[in-house]
Amino acid sequence: MRATLGILIAFASLSAATAQNLLTNADFEGKFGDDGIAQGWADNSSWANLDVRYAPGTGDPHGGSACQRVTCSRLDYGAVQVIPQGGVPLKRGAIYRVRAWLRGEVGYVAVQFRQAPAPYRVYVEEGLVVGDRWQEASYFWTANADDPQGRFMLRFARVGTLWIDDLSVEEVSADEAARVAPPAETGNLLRNGNFALGPANWLVNHGCDYWQEAAVAVEADGGNPCLKFSVPEGIGATLSSEAAEVAPGRPLSISCRVRAEAPTQVLFTSGCCGARPTVTDKWQAITATGKSGFQPRATDYVRFVVTGPAVLWIDDVALRQDGEAGGNERFEAALISERHPLSLYHDGEQPRLRLATSTPAGSKPTVVTWRIEDFWGAVRLSGKWSRGTGRQEKLVPADKLGRGWYRATVTWADDGHERRNESAFVILPPADRRSPVQDSPFGAHFAVDPSGLALARAVGCRWLRLHPPNHTKWRVVEPDKQGEWKWRAEPIRIARAAGLALIGSLDRCPDWASSAPPGTPPGGFYTGIGAWVPRDWAEWENYVAETVRRYRKEIRVWEVWNEPNLGDWLIPRAGQTHAQAYVELLQHTYPVVKREDPTATVIAGVVAGALTEKSPARQFTEELIERGGLQLMDQFSFHDYINKSVDEGSEPIEVWLAHLRSKLRAAGRELPILNSEGGYANPGTSLTYRPCPPDTIPSDKMACWLVRQHVSQLALGVKQFFFYNFFLDGSPVIRDWEGFVEGDGQPRPNVAAYATMTWLLDGATFERTERPSADAWVHHFNTPRGPLAVAWTRSDTEADLSFPGAEGAWDLMGAEKPVPASGRFDVTDAPVYVRLPTK
Repeated sequence: MRATLGILIAFASLSAATAQNLLTNADFEGKFGDDGIAQGWADNSSWANLDVRYAPGTGDPHGGSACQRVTCSRLDYGAVQVIPQGGVPLKRGAIYRVRAWLRGEVGYVAVQFRQAPAPYRVYVEEGLVVGDRWQEASYFWTANADDPQGRFMLRFARVGTLWIDDLSVEEVSADEAARVAPPAETGNLLRNGNFALGPANWLVNHGCDYWQEAAVAVEADGGNPCLKFSVPEGIGATLSSEAAEVAPGRPLSISCRVRAEAPTQVLFTSGCCGARPTVTDKWQAITATGKSGFQPRATDYVRFVVTGPAVLWIDDVALRQDGEAGGNERFEAALISERHPLSLYHDGEQPRLRLATSTPAGSKPTVVTWRIEDFWGAVRLSGKWSRGTGRQEKLVPADKLGRGWYRATVTWADDGHERRNESAFVILPPADRRSPVQDSPFGAHFAVDPSGLALARAVGCRWLRLHPPNHTKWRVVEPDKQGEWKWRAEPIRIARAAGLALIGSLDRCPDWASSAPPGTPPGGFYTGIGAWVPRDWAEWENYVAETVRRYRKEIRVWEVWNEPNLGDWLIPRAGQTHAQAYVELLQHTYPVVKREDPTATVIAGVVAGALTEKSPARQFTEELIERGGLQLMDQFSFHDYINKSVDEGSEPIEVWLAHLRSKLRAAGRELPILNSEGGYANPGTSLTYRPCPPDTIPSDKMACWLVRQHVSQLALGVKQFFFYNFFLDGSPVIRDWEGFVEGDGQPRPNVAAYATMTWLLDGATFERTERPSADAWVHHFNTPRGPLAVAWTRSDTEADLSFPGAEGAWDLMGAEKPVPASGRFDVTDAPVYVRLPTK
C-alpha cells in the first residue's frame, strides 16, 4: 500500500483554490427533502432487499452545520447506494481527485465511479472501513472512459448508520497530481521474471468455452531457464505475470526476450503500454514504454496474448519504473508443489514441494524462512535455508500431512523489508463418487478442458450447467446466419465421456435474430443485442427444435434463458413486463422441447436473487406464476449469490423458500426447486500478497458458507445447486464471481470444503433438522456409510453439542477429528461432520 498511502498523506499539500467541485450540494448545507435526503442527492437502493432511512445529520458534522445521515436497519440482499441526482461528466485520460469524509458503523464504504446504465461497469473504487471518528477516503484517478453521465456513488452493505460530509470530485492537472505521487521503486518489479523459480508467479487463462488448454513448462536454454508457452490451434490464450505495485503517474517500461516455433503475432502488453510484433524462431527483444495512470492501489502486470497454434519461449521479462533496462537484479524465492498450480492431492498421495531460490551473481547468500500452515492457522512444517548464488533448489517432503488445505510461505529480508511468496495445495478425500450421477445434487460451471475436468472430478462435482460454457446457446450454434449451424459436438462428447450429466441452456439471440432496434449497442455476450427477445418466434422455435434434437442422447435437461428478471438480461417488447415477456418465451419453448424429446426435463424461472419479501426477484416470480408460467416448466430454478450465510439474517433461506413453496402449491404446481447458479459476487483471495479489494469475503468464510449453503438447501428440499464457478481465469487480481480457485487454479479452502462435503454426502438422503439452540443447526442425513450429522453455529459463536454414540468425525477441510468419550463436541460456525450409529 506504499503508493496509495503516499497519495493520501500528500493530499494536505495540494491547493484546491482553483479546482471546481463537480458535485452539487456536496457539503450538505442545502435543504433536505421530506424523505431526509439532501437536495441534489438520491437513494439508488430500490433494486436491493433492505430497509434504509435518510435524515439530516446535525450533531457532529465534519464541517459546517449539517451532513447526510444514512441508516440501514435491514439488509438481506444488495447494498445501500447513495448517488447525486445528476451525472458527473468524465473525460478519458483526465485526472480527477476524489474525496469523501465518512464516519459510522457499517464497515467498508466504497467511493466509486461507475457506468449509470447497464451493465453498470465500475470504473474505479476506493474506500475505507469507517469508525466513530471522521476519516477521509481520497484518491487520484485517471479516467478510463468518456462518460457524460458518469455515476458517482457511495456504497455499503452492512446494517448500521453512516454519516457523509464534504464530498468532492475535481479535475486536476497531471503536474498537480504528479507532485504528490510517491517515487518509483528501482529494479524489476515482477516476481520470477527470469523463470529461475520454475512456473511460480505466472498465470495462464483457461477460456470457459474451450475444451483444449494452453500449457507452460520451464526449459533450459543455453544453461538458463526460460518458459515454454504452448497454445493449441484455435485457442486464444493469455500468460500473465503476478501484479506488481507501481507508482502512479510515473514512466513505466516493459521488456522481454521471446522466440517462436513459427512466425507468430504476439501481443505483449501492460496496463499502460504494449507492442504487437511478429515473433520468429530467433530470440528477439521486445520493449514498450508508457506512463502509469492514477488509480487507487495502483498495480500493473505484463501479459502475453497469442492465438494458437503457437509455441513461444519467453525469458527476461521485466516491468520497471526506474528508466533502466534488464531483468531480475534481486534475490527471489518460492515454495510450490510439483503439481503447481492445480495442486490437488488425494489420500495416499505424498505432496512434494520445491523450495527454489535465485541469487544474483556477486550477492551474499540470503537466509529464507519457510513454513506450511493449515486452514486453521497452525504451522505444520517449517525451516530455514540458505545457499549460494544462482539458482538453488531443495525438495520439501510433506508426506506427514493429512487431508486439508495448506498455504506454503517463504519469507526473506530485502533492504530492511520482509518479502514473501506464497502458494497453496490441498489433500482431498478419494475422488470416486459411487451414487448414480443423475441423483447427485452437486453441480457447477467449468470448462471441459483437462484442468476443468480434473478439478471437477477431484472435488466430486457430477453435473455441468452450460452457462458458461455456452456450447448450446443460440448465439453460439447459429451465430451468423439462419441455417448455418456451428455445433459444438466435441465438448459435449468430452463432458459426457467424463461421466458428467449436463444442463443445456436455450438462451441468447444471435444479432441477426434479435428484436433489438437498429443502432442498439452490441453489449457483451449476455447483454446488449443478444438479450432482446427474438424478432420471429418461428426462428427461435427452429433453434430450440434443432438443438434439442441434435443433443437428445447427451442432454436430457434444458434450462430456458438466464435471469430474465434482470433488466439487461431479457429485454421485452414495448409494453411488456419482464415476466410477461418470459412467459411468452416459455410458450414458444416448452412445447417444442417436449415434442422433440417427451422425456426431457425443462427448467425455467432462472430468477436472479433470493426471493425475499421485498425483493424484485419475488415480484417477478409471483407475476410469472399469475401468468401461468408454472405450466410451462418441469422444475423451478433460482440463483443466489451470498454475502453472509444463507441461514442467517432477518429473512433466512428457510423463510423465503417456504413462501415460494406455498405459492407453487397454491398454483397447483409444487415443482422441484433447484439453485442453478450461486456463489460469491465479491470473493477474496487465500494468497495474502495478491491485490484484493477490502470488501471481499475472506477465504475462510467462503469455505464455511459454501458448505452451509449446500447443506441448508439440501435440508430444505432444494434438488441441486450449481456453484459459480470453477473457472481458471488467469487473472493476477481478484475478479468478481470467480470464487472457487485462484486465477491460476491454485486451490482456495473452498476446494477442500467442497470435496469433503461431496465425499461424505455422496448418495445421502435428508432425514431431519434439529435446532439445539437458536444459534445452532444440526442436519441429519442417511448415507450409504451410515447416519451422518452436519452441525454448525451462527457466525462467530460456539456451542457444546452432544452426539451420543458418535463413531467418527471430520472437520470442514476433511481431516478426521477425535471423538470425545462423552460424545460432546465444541462446534463453531465452521461445519463439522459426525458419523452416528445405525439405529
